[in-house]
Amino acid sequence: MSKKSRVGFDYIVVGGGTAGCPLAATLSEKFSVLLVERGGSPYGDPFILETKHYGHSLLQTDEYTSVAQSFVSEDGVSNLRGRVLGGSSALNGGFYSRASEDFVEKVGWDHEGVRDAYEWVESRIISKPDLTPWSYVAAFSFLEAGIFPYNGFSLKHIPGTKIGGSLFDEQGRRRLSSDLLQAGNPSNIIVLLNATVKNVIFDTNCTRYEKTARGIRFIKSDGSSNQTFEAYLNQPDNSSSWGDVILAAGALGSPQISLLSGIGPQEHLNNLGIPLVLDMGVGEGMQDNPGLAILADSKPQNRTPEPPKVAGITDELEIIIEAGILPISLNATVIPIAAKIAFP
Repeated sequence: MSKKSRVGFDYIVVGGGTAGCPLAATLSEKFSVLLVERGGSPYGDPFILETKHYGHSLLQTDEYTSVAQSFVSEDGVSNLRGRVLGGSSALNGGFYSRASEDFVEKVGWDHEGVRDAYEWVESRIISKPDLTPWSYVAAFSFLEAGIFPYNGFSLKHIPGTKIGGSLFDEQGRRRLSSDLLQAGNPSNIIVLLNATVKNVIFDTNCTRYEKTARGIRFIKSDGSSNQTFEAYLNQPDNSSSWGDVILAAGALGSPQISLLSGIGPQEHLNNLGIPLVLDMGVGEGMQDNPGLAILADSKPQNRTPEPPKVAGITDELEIIIEAGILPISLNATVIPIAAKIAFP
């Protein structure tokens, strides 16, 4: 793509992860879409795609090129985020479960629309996992701990112990959210990899309280150059309307891009020397679900890594417990049993 692209798009989706890829695919049925991802392609990487290498892509991180990017929160908690087409679906345990009906009701989503979206995804990338001896051990352990009833295989978020869906298929291959791009119209999608979005470009003729996005500025993700590139939305003939820039860069990336674009608390932006576009509470109130993991083995072993396939969900849907076999090096693994509070 040239420094200033003359090609316009109906939609620009920033972030090729678990939200951006299905969104780009469905939009492409009727509209032209540019999907921008700061990472590279996951295809051809066995550490991402093969079950036997589950977790290995998390072991080595660097500043620009690793598929996992490490970071530490302000309160000292280390974590990882995806930097690859497919997002964190290329890195995580691949355990799949729907949201509870109560949650869908609470946030005001349309039940029928949510169900259709789930089925669209499930029919393309979700499989029923085969249980291993360790999976049975985990299931019986949850039942012994009193997490009843046993629900067998279920995609629903319901109390009890269950086998969930998996991104890993019967051949031991990880399916990714980026696979969903195949369901779109290929003539309407351009996927731009290794491109880090710096900010959204806004129409300078907007009012104080209404801002219209016109495009994006981005740079190469490898740090080799500070040269800035631009991509723009279409403006239909004889119309004052534009398409949309959609930020789907995750819980950290989307507010970061908004702030870099001048949308956020005025005092905070002033302190960073970022010109204000719109004063609003972006980037505030970030929360994560507290979790705690204990190790089932006293010392590391050399086992085959295994993603979690069984979950225990306590009454009132408050705590979710999972267990897998996770590598800590290329020839050593541990067995963490992790409990996480379901809601912040």
